[in-house]
Amino acid sequence: MFVVKKQGGRAFDAPGIEVVSEEDLPPIDGKIVVVVGNRELAERLGAAYMSEEEALRFVELLKSESAWVVSRA
Repeated sequence: MFVVKKQGGRAFDAPGIEVVSEEDLPPIDGKIVVVVGNRELAERLGAAYMSEEEALRFVELLKSESAWVVSRA
């Protein structure tokens, strides 16, 4: 999963998430892509959009869910 963040935006740290800038975006065919903070870019790419606040909440959810899965293994 790629998270495309605007320049100067917060970094996100979670397993399986690669954070890139628009300039460094690799080919995205067949990938899950979420653009953070730039709705126009999301529409251009045909990608999902999240505000920075939504993305931070999503990353926290991923972290808590992955911790839960690991603790049950």
